[in-house]
Formats: sequence, C-alpha cells, structure tokens
Amino acid sequence: MPLKARLFLLLLSLGMFVFILQLIRGRRLKIEHSILWLTVSVLMIILSVWQGFTDQIARAIGIDYPPALYFAIAIVFAFLMLLHLSMELSKMKDRIKTLNQELSISELYIQELKQKQHENTEINEGN
Repeated sequence: MPLKARLFLLLLSLGMFVFILQLIRGRRLKIEHSILWLTVSVLMIILSVWQGFTDQIARAIGIDYPPALYFAIAIVFAFLMLLHLSMELSKMKDRIKTLNQELSISELYIQELKQKQHENTEINEGN
C-alpha cells in the first residue's frame, strides 16, 4: 500500500481512537460499549504501521489483494456491532417489559389504597 494511504489510514485510526476516548471522558459513551470501537481502532493503527503484518495476514487467510483485508475487517466489525446492538436491544426490551409490569402492579396497589381510603372516609363521615 502506498505511503500516503498508510499515513491517511494511520491518521484516521488515531483520530477515531482519540474521538472514542473523548466520548468516554464526556460520558456520552459507556466503557462497555466502547471496547469494540477501541479494539478496532488499535487494530487499524497496528495494521497501518506494520505493513508486512497486513500482507502476511492477508496471504494466510487467502486474500490476494492485501488492502482488501481492511474491508474484511470493516465488514466483521460492522457485523459485531450489529450483533452487540441487537443483544443490547433485547436486554432493553426485557427491562422495559419488567418495568411496565412493575408500574402496572404499583398503579393497581395505589388504586386499591385510594379505594380503601375513600371507603374509610365514607365510614368516618357516616358516624
């Protein structure tokens, strides 16, 4: 890969890494959600600096055009992010269901207490 392309990839990867750290520091991204992002940015930094390593990995897994390895990594990363977000969505749906059930039970309890209070008020007024 040409030097300009490697430098561009290095700057892009470093920028991504710094941006993710800023999101974590600003508490706009939780650490558990950023691990995959940080891992990929570090991997891209390593691959952009160590050109021979990229070529060796590409040849080892049967990729004839070594820069295509970056696209393969991007596809795997996108798949992992989609899987991770699907898992988070499933957890959130379960949590929302539980919270709705708890809210319904609490509202029913409050209605029963109001009904008892109303009945007690009527009894006390009747005496």
